[in-house]
Amino acid sequence: MAQFDQLVIGLCNLAGIPSAHHVIQGNAICCEGIHFAVAVRAQSNPDTLLLYADFGILDLEKKARLYHLMLKENFMMRGSRNGTFGVSESSGSVVLIECMSLATTTPDLLLARMHLLARKGKYFSMQHGDNRPAARPASAMQSAALRSQLEVHRS
Repeated sequence: MAQFDQLVIGLCNLAGIPSAHHVIQGNAICCEGIHFAVAVRAQSNPDTLLLYADFGILDLEKKARLYHLMLKENFMMRGSRNGTFGVSESSGSVVLIECMSLATTTPDLLLARMHLLARKGKYFSMQHGDNRPAARPASAMQSAALRSQLEVHRS
């Protein structure tokens, strides 16, 4: 069994998700109201684990305020961690993509990172006047959007 598959199975066991297969295929996991997906860069760097946090779609007014803050955060994070805020081309959602080491990431560490990012999203929302998009229930459309992002980064 591949290391990635074992990691996802362990994550699903910890999170109480009955079917790891869907997560391995790129479907979303909901953690504290934020949707996450995981993937590996099998061809370009097999040790790179990608963690995607999907914060949802912003309305036009919120976009103008948040884009400046996202760019500022990307600048401040540069060099201190391997994360980048952006906007999903396929869905228009605000996303955070973090690169982690597949070799050193454990299910506990991955789940803890997801909880931390979800809490940071909520804190950001409180500090910046609810600029963060409202979380929405996982749907087939959202999972498809996350999967398309995963496909872009797999190559």
